This record gives sequence, structure tokens and C-alpha cells, in this order.
Amino acid sequence: MKPTTTIPTVLKTLKQATEPGIGLQEQIRCRAHELYERRGRGDGHELDDWLRAESEVTQKRAKTVVAPAPSQVPSYVASFVHGKEQTDRT
Repeated sequence: MKPTTTIPTVLKTLKQATEPGIGLQEQIRCRAHELYERRGRGDGHELDDWLRAESEVTQKRAKTVVAPAPSQVPSYVASFVHGKEQTDRT
């Protein structure tokens, strides 16, 4: 029977991990691992790394706001935003 070799998983950077479709926990895990490596892979700071990563990732997610397309904004809202009052709400 041949021994199987495993191929190491490629770790994602925080930028790659914050792409749509990747879960919050995966983003935190990737960032915590980056912090661990940046510290020289020293043991004993797992919780610190995780909590810092969690804070950074959740703050970054909170700042990410998706604005609706202009065609999806009602005309009375668009006119209000642009400083023009409109009485007709169509």
C-alpha cells in the first residue's frame, strides 16, 4: 500500500478572504493565521490572534456598504439627495 501525500492548503490573505461568498469564520481564521505568521509562529497567543482578527474582520465588513443601483432608487429619494424637492412620488 502506497503512503498518500497530502498537498498543503494554500492560505488566503485577508483581502482574498473578504471576497463575497466566504464566511465570516473563514475570514477570521485566515486573518488570525496571518497574525500568527507575522509574529514568527510563536505559540501561546491563539486567543489574542483570534480576537484581534475577529475585530478587524467585523469592522471591515461593517464598513462595506453596497449601494443600490440608481435605477432601483425611487425618483423622490434621488431628487431629495440631489437637493431638488419633488412633490410627485411616482
